[in-house]
Order: sequence, then structure tokens, then C-alpha cells
Amino acid sequence: RMKVSQSDLKAFFPCPRNWFFARLLRLDDDSLTGELSGPFDIGNINHKVLELFMKDCLLNRGGVLPVTQADGSFGSEERAIFEKLCRFAEESIADNAMSFHDSILSRLSFSCQKEAIARTVLSCLHGMCQQEGEKKLSFGGYGVFSAEGRYCADGQDGAWVYDGKIDCLLKDSLGNLVILDYKSGKAPGVADCVADDSGQLRDFQMPMYLKLCAAQTGSASVEAAAFYSIGGAKATVIMQPNEKRGRSRSVDREAFGETLAAFERYAARFYEKLQACDLAPSSDRRDFYNGVDTYTDCASCSFKTVCRTAFRVAGRKLRAE
Repeated sequence: RMKVSQSDLKAFFPCPRNWFFARLLRLDDDSLTGELSGPFDIGNINHKVLELFMKDCLLNRGGVLPVTQADGSFGSEERAIFEKLCRFAEESIADNAMSFHDSILSRLSFSCQKEAIARTVLSCLHGMCQQEGEKKLSFGGYGVFSAEGRYCADGQDGAWVYDGKIDCLLKDSLGNLVILDYKSGKAPGVADCVADDSGQLRDFQMPMYLKLCAAQTGSASVEAAAFYSIGGAKATVIMQPNEKRGRSRSVDREAFGETLAAFERYAARFYEKLQACDLAPSSDRRDFYNGVDTYTDCASCSFKTVCRTAFRVAGRKLRAE
């Protein structure tokens, strides 16, 4: 059966040709400049350090996160946690799955930065593990349900399989689950992750994760979902209980149901187009799912140099509409 991931859907809409280049042919950008590291390497290391910390909590802390004290630190645990993070930074840099692993100079360069990496993640944890407030979603003292767990769920009538990995699942004192997705760069906003009135959806991560959790976490219910900025040490909350929302643009679990329904329609469209071997982008912007605008979509596309559509970009600018 066909596997469908959130990154498949993100690449496929609005342009199936983008998915073909990125996900099937796996084309990479060429660079004429020599670089010690790529633009995502530090972010990947930070992400791995957080993963190792969460797994350590599962093994050595009874599955419970520490709680930030009033002074913004972890009190008597601060030094021990920092030393662990330094060790996890070393392990992450040495991980042979890292894209820079074959470069000795890159590994040496990152090794010199291990304490700075540990401090960045420690600052992130200070923000993440604050005491939960009546009107604030924070995760100090929450249980760690899973870290980097891979989940699967059946699609429409079992025709395809949703497949994905969730950075972190936490559990509150009532047994409800919280989805956390770490971000090294800018996190999607609520408007991107919640379907609009017409049913359009721009980011597929949170609905995908909820779909996966519903199939494989048993009786535990997901009541909150958020992106967490590692560098910014703050959450972008997409879904949370109504009593905590305040003036936030986030939605509660019931309202998110409309987004889940929209997500399933996108997945069905993806499946149908691939079954028909139809990867042609539509030049009609009125096409709900695959209407490609040759200026706004193609001008910023990393594959424009190998796609004929790119030659139409300047032409659109010259024509009066």
C-alpha cells in the first residue's frame, strides 16, 4: 500500500511536479562553494540533543520532565542537566546519521561548540518546563509518553497508510497527550495549520500527527499540540483546551475536527493523482488543490531551473491582466 507522509503532502500541493523532483527523484541543489557545514546541521544537532534528553527522562527520571524554578533555572538539578546535555551534544555530533559525519573538519568544528549547543538546548528546556499556569500551556512536570516515535494509521478504507515520526508526546496529570514538534527555524502559524472556511490547508503536520495518535495511542486523548522553537524557547500553540486559549488564535480539539476532515481530503487527492500517474501541475489557479501560480509559486521554487514552467515567470510580469 502507498505510504503518505506530511512531507509528501507539503511537497505535492500545489505542484505535483515539485513532489516528483523532491521526493521521487530526490534532486539536491548544487553548490559551487565549499562549506564545512550545511544550513540545517546545527538545527539537526539541537534536535537530536532534545531527543536524547527526552529518552533519558524516560529511562532515568521516571518519565517526568524537570520543573523550572522561580529564578528561571532547574535549581539543584541545573548543573547535572547541563552536563548531560554536553554529553548528548557529543553523541549527536558523532552520530553517523548526520549529513556532515564524513567530514572530519565539520565534526571538529561542532565539537568545539558543544557547550554552546548544550546552553541553547538548556535555555529551550527552561522555557518548555515552566510550571503550568491556569491560562498558560507549559510542560514542567509532564510525563514523557514517547520520543521520536514512529506511527502508522490506515487511510480511507485502507487504501493507503499514513506514516510519520512525532518528535515528542507528553502526558499531563489527567493522562491527556500533548504533541510537541521541535523547530530550529520559523514555526508555522495557526493560520497555516488550521483549515480556512473554504477547506484549504497550507501545513499538514499537526493534522497528520493527530491522525497517527488516534490510531495508536489507545485510550489517551490528544488535547494540545504545539511547535516549540529551540532557539526562541517558546511555543506556537496550534490546539489546546478551550479554558487555556484566552486571546490566542489556537483552536480546541472539537474545532480542529474540521481541519482533520480537510486533511483527509488532501490525502485522498494525493492518492488519486498518483494512482492516475498524473503529476502535471495545473495552470488554472482556480484548481482548489493544484492550481499553480507561475509567479508566486514558481519564482521561489528550488527546481525552477529544471522545470519549463520557470520560463513563464517573467512572461506573466510583462502581460497586463
